[in-house]
Amino acid sequence: MKYNQPMFLDHNSYITGFNEAKNHYSIGLESQEIVKHFIPEIEAIGLKYGHKTIQISYDIRIPSNLFKKIIDFKIEQKKDLKTFWLPPEKRFKSEQ
Repeated sequence: MKYNQPMFLDHNSYITGFNEAKNHYSIGLESQEIVKHFIPEIEAIGLKYGHKTIQISYDIRIPSNLFKKIIDFKIEQKKDLKTFWLPPEKRFKSEQ
């Protein structure tokens, strides 16, 4: 638990975080690049997404196959990093 939200870490590096809202919960993905990478799958399942998040309504079954792909992608992306967050040039790359 960091930043008052449950998080999944790998080698002390942020992989994903979870937040609850009134009608959904959000999966935090740290960079817009990751959301863009998975948009076809996110849309195929009918999920909403934001700048760096995926929103999942409480009445939708958790898409575990998609989450596994995202987590595997993030672990591979950060395998050589020794920091909690991606460097700014990676986190904000797609936003500039």
